[in-house]
Amino acid sequence: DPTPAEPEQWPEFKGFMMNQDTGGAIRGTARADIFCGNGPFAEYTAGHMNKYGALYFLVLKTQ
Repeated sequence: DPTPAEPEQWPEFKGFMMNQDTGGAIRGTARADIFCGNGPFAEYTAGHMNKYGALYFLVLKTQ
């Protein structure tokens, strides 16, 4: 198993994601749940990921 670096050393994440469910840990507005995979490394990553960021929603314009 890989040894994860401390969360302060993780690279900044920028990317496009789609919201597909509400997730069990999502409480309140403007929050996202990011799936990190399975196994000890993914569990560690998910347990230490709690940061502020920008969240944008694309909404289909009605005719």
